Amino acid sequence: MPESINKKLAEKAVLQALKDARYTTGQRKSIMKQLSGTVDRLVAELSKLTGLDTSKSPRRRKQIIASFLQDAEQIIEKDFKAFEKSFTSEMSSYAVYESEAAAKTVNTAVGVNLVSKTLTEKQAVALVSEAWIANKTVNEYFKGMQESLKADLFTAMRRGYLTGESTESLIRKIRGYVDAEGIQHAALIDGATRKSAERAVRTMVMGIANEARHKTLVEDADVVKGFQWVATLDGRTCADCASRDGLAWDLDGNGLDGNTFPYETPPIHASCRCTLAPVLKSWEELGMDLPEFDPSTRASMDGQVSDTLDFKEWFDSKGAAFQAKWLGPGRYELWKKGKITFRDLVDQNGRELTLAQLKELVDD
Repeated sequence: MPESINKKLAEKAVLQALKDARYTTGQRKSIMKQLSGTVDRLVAELSKLTGLDTSKSPRRRKQIIASFLQDAEQIIEKDFKAFEKSFTSEMSSYAVYESEAAAKTVNTAVGVNLVSKTLTEKQAVALVSEAWIANKTVNEYFKGMQESLKADLFTAMRRGYLTGESTESLIRKIRGYVDAEGIQHAALIDGATRKSAERAVRTMVMGIANEARHKTLVEDADVVKGFQWVATLDGRTCADCASRDGLAWDLDGNGLDGNTFPYETPPIHASCRCTLAPVLKSWEELGMDLPEFDPSTRASMDGQVSDTLDFKEWFDSKGAAFQAKWLGPGRYELWKKGKITFRDLVDQNGRELTLAQLKELVDD
């Protein structure tokens, strides 16, 4: 019996998730580089301070630090506005890419150009600005990162006031340093700020990808029956996501095949890596008689929801050439020797892709 087209589309969703993971890594590195620039500007401002030595009165020290924090707040606010503007522009282009990739995937699987409408640049800009990604907008994510950095800075400076630290000591706290015993002390952006930023970027990228695919395919309601949830099934998959894996909904959010879970577009939580695969109607549901297709092709488009697809099992089933291509030679050898786990593979650190590279990547 021919393989269902909907199963092929679920497998393609897994493949796209691998590519998106590599793209996300690049975006995470980009935001950390930008945050490092902010730290440099904060240190430059902090270096101008005088009068923080313990010979000064506590009241004067407090005034000096309070004045610096006012200036620091302005630096952080200005930088984050620039970060958000740059990210929004990048994500708008990314949404267009995801929209076009979704259409191409369906058309290639079927062998007919059934999906023709993709996002315009204007629509992509609106999508990025307005999308609710795990119940937050892009603007709210950046405000959260901004507040996290500000809170870490304010805490470090106020503690410095209480303990009578010098300007040089406070600079070391912000930049990070190795003490006399060889212990590494983390920089300001290596704590809650880094975690907050990386988690936010990972969530936003996946959310925008899913929103772009969803919006594109909903426009072709004559072709698409609904969407199937595809979870990344590895050691980090939460119970909520694993329980949704393989479930499907129609375009109005009603469960298919007895599914009673309410519909939500992933991600449903921070760092969620789930994605959506389209469920196409059968040829009969489309009202099409296509004699030019051989029987196996026509039978493969049966309108049935794909069986649950285990991400690890799917990857294990691919040939060595495919695995080496997607992991890279070095990582592939480590994986084959059991030196890294499937969890390490999914993260794709060190294998980041730019949007231009993502567009050039050709599926096997």
